[in-house]
Amino acid sequence: MRTSLAALLFLAFAFASKPLLGIAAEQEAVFDTSGQELRADFRYHILSLDEADTALTISQFGNDSCPLYVVKETHPNFKGQPATFLPIDPDSADRVIRTSTNYNIRFPRILSPCNDSMVWRLIKRISEVLLVGLDGVEGNPGLNTLTNWFKIEKANEGYSLVFCPTDICQCSVVCSELGIFVGDDNRSHLGLSNPGQIQKFRVKFERAEEEEKPLMSILNA
Repeated sequence: MRTSLAALLFLAFAFASKPLLGIAAEQEAVFDTSGQELRADFRYHILSLDEADTALTISQFGNDSCPLYVVKETHPNFKGQPATFLPIDPDSADRVIRTSTNYNIRFPRILSPCNDSMVWRLIKRISEVLLVGLDGVEGNPGLNTLTNWFKIEKANEGYSLVFCPTDICQCSVVCSELGIFVGDDNRSHLGLSNPGQIQKFRVKFERAEEEEKPLMSILNA
């Protein structure tokens, strides 16, 4: 059921969206805040470029325990949960993360009230809005998993996160940047929507340290 529903939701959203302009055709290495290339072997905090290093982390939607969603952290200088970028070919010798390339994005498997995978996916939660949630499928690129793939694109001094699975489904796709949508729960959700409903979200990447804050303490904060 999830497979066919995801495909229908994607097509409905694509026809309602505007094409993303300025997508780089050339695949270039993505760099972190220390000037090093992002690699598939490491984890990175995804930080806001402009807002006191607020970061992406995990939250419930309102009072619903599951599924979990990707949100912008409200506390400055808290770096959220680190993400791993997983290439289409997990055995590829090229471990450098590049622009204009589709990846699964995954948070670490940590204590959670849900039995979800930690892979990002688009979820239809609100009319005309697709939010980034968890419980996506890792790997297996194709029409059945097209809502599980995201790109990084250069945007001014920072980067943007983009939904553009053109090489996943081999179909005509309207590409769109991920932005911030403030839901009825007053949380700043990462997602896709029509212009006017969503705020642009430019990011930078900081390589993560080993220890992470337990997820339950984040949800109960």
